[in-house]
Amino acid sequence: MRPIVLIHGYSAESTKSKKADIKKIYHSLPGDLREAFGKDAIEEIDLSRWLSLEDGLTIDDVSFALDRALASKKFNHLLENGFYVIIHSTGALVIRNWIRKYTTPGKCPAKAVVYLAGANLGSGWAHISSAQISKWGRKIFSHQEMGVRILSALEFGAEWTLELHRHFMQDNYKMLADYKVEEFCIIGSQAKEGWFHAPVRYAKEDGADGVVRVSSCNLNINYLQIKVSDVCGSISCAELNKAVEKDLKPKQGSKPSAYYCFAETWRATENENTQVPFAVLYNCSHSGDDTGIVGGTETRDQLLPLIKIAFSKRTWSKKVELFSSATEETYKKAATRTVGSLWKRLITQPPAQYDPHAQVIFRVRDQFGEPVDSYDIYFESVKNQKDKSLPVNVLMEHRHKNRKSPNILCFYLRTEVFNQEKADAGNPFPWDNRLDEVNGCHLEISATEKETGSIKYLPLRIEFTNDQLQQWIRSHETTIIDVELQRLPSKDVYELVKNIR
Repeated sequence: MRPIVLIHGYSAESTKSKKADIKKIYHSLPGDLREAFGKDAIEEIDLSRWLSLEDGLTIDDVSFALDRALASKKFNHLLENGFYVIIHSTGALVIRNWIRKYTTPGKCPAKAVVYLAGANLGSGWAHISSAQISKWGRKIFSHQEMGVRILSALEFGAEWTLELHRHFMQDNYKMLADYKVEEFCIIGSQAKEGWFHAPVRYAKEDGADGVVRVSSCNLNINYLQIKVSDVCGSISCAELNKAVEKDLKPKQGSKPSAYYCFAETWRATENENTQVPFAVLYNCSHSGDDTGIVGGTETRDQLLPLIKIAFSKRTWSKKVELFSSATEETYKKAATRTVGSLWKRLITQPPAQYDPHAQVIFRVRDQFGEPVDSYDIYFESVKNQKDKSLPVNVLMEHRHKNRKSPNILCFYLRTEVFNQEKADAGNPFPWDNRLDEVNGCHLEISATEKETGSIKYLPLRIEFTNDQLQQWIRSHETTIIDVELQRLPSKDVYELVKNIR
């Protein structure tokens, strides 16, 4: 069996003290791996960590440092002969970025990557106040430094991170089909009991492990692009300006304009060569000696079989199937989950902690590719105000506008909700799909240019049917929606006149 490289992410193990015992980072995991595969089956297990989280460092710096370490005389055999990778948390961004920058399709030495609670699409902890991180982050992460520039890549909707994942959606750059790298995502959906006392929503957020959302870990990412339609190129600016005035004050129930259309689309699960095996473990948190995904003694019996599947010679479709089966088993257990006393049950709210959620990230730019920072996104029922179906905005639990890139807005939606009556009746999956109750919606986006009155944006108003909502808002997954708004100059911006003698 190939060597295994363990890569840990952003946490307190990242300390400047090289005297710290690196084995404490991984607890019994290396020994458990040898026992699971056989002492002689694994060529070697290499342990790594970040030695610094100074504010000036970036993910690019860490990825470069990883490449330098792999190229050293002690480890260059890994690059020559290939290796497996098991990462935790922020290590997900490091290894994906390393594959993007320092390997080429078909020649990547990392043959399989297992993400343990990988923060592929960020963590809420990345954008809470420094005071809260100082007080509560030390308890959860135990870190010594802030790592400001690394945290910016971990913030929901980070431009750098979106572009990292978009790279692997391009033709000739697919992770499995082109780089020949097998990826696997494993995460829990249960925060540690002690974290529920922290006055930070992300320490106890439903659909998350106390640090990373399940949908942020899952690399089965969806992508939708909404662009200006060809109609805009065939009409005058005056006509477009009239459309602006009309669409700024739409009548209830009016039809969407034809100025915008769906363009590029991508769904990882539509193609076997792009689908990533994904599993949710039962009673598993981000860290800890008992339920932690890396060091937890109580999660080993779930974790090790999945790692063995990942590194096995089974077919890809079989691996996808077995990971899905593990998630089904988790939800069977979660349906009857109790946590001690009534008080503890009220605090930890089982099994609502397992309610499936989805993330939808909007990135708004104009037709020139420039970010649009001043905008509003809202959703309207398809029929009218008397429509008794569930409005899609009722599903929204949280929204976050990225601080560094305010043209990016992340919505967090509770897509399924636990039904106690179904559980009492013995239903194996007693969760109601809330999207079934939504009768589609109109997505509306309007924007303004704060610096001048000579520029207007053509408002976007486009309809999503219930089927389309089900397609693009998916439990445990993230959808990135790139929106191109038409930016329109007024007649006061430029004039061309004919000089008649």
